[in-house]
Amino acid sequence: EGRAARCPRCGQAAMQEVSCTAQHEGWGRPWNTCSYLCAKCSLAVDPHARCFGCSACKCFWHASCSAAVAEARPARAEAEAEARAEARAEARAKAEARAEAEAKSLIAQCGECSGN
Repeated sequence: EGRAARCPRCGQAAMQEVSCTAQHEGWGRPWNTCSYLCAKCSLAVDPHARCFGCSACKCFWHASCSAAVAEARPARAEAEAEARAEARAEARAKAEARAEAEAKSLIAQCGECSGN
């Protein structure tokens, strides 16, 4: 293509094929705080992957956002399925608690059941 890549945030010339972690440390930031979202697609950038970076606004973006999205899709679907299962279990537990409370209330109202 011949054209230099540009930062999607500020338009400055981009660094290409950089290690996110190495560049993060090069900016004087602690190694254990390297966590970035892609400046283009907002998915997490793997700290050990080669990516594009901008020294001006200190951001990173994937070399291929479409590949990152495709890679994240199964994990996202699994997380969504787990969240739905947890929501169903919580709703079931609430319904059971309501049913138990209602049964206790009915028993308390019943003269024969309460021993009166």
